[in-house]
Amino acid sequence: MVGLRGDPDQLAPLAKRYRVAYSVTPATGDRAYEVNHSSAIYVFDKTGKIRLLLASLMTENPDIDGTAADLGRLVDEADENGSGS
Repeated sequence: MVGLRGDPDQLAPLAKRYRVAYSVTPATGDRAYEVNHSSAIYVFDKTGKIRLLLASLMTENPDIDGTAADLGRLVDEADENGSGS
């Protein structure tokens, strides 16, 4: 998995587009910078198409098996299509 990275001017429009709430606390002295963000995880393929939205992993009883199955299906589909997405 690759997390989204970029400078504030790149991230702000994407956060708005996908309705992601976030805040950044700058580094101070011996404390590293801190990023807080909403818990939804978007899964994109290599073409940039959203394939899956994982919104419930932070609940009391997350459906880990269901999520793993969904991710497995996407990997299998990519392998079948030869796209490696």
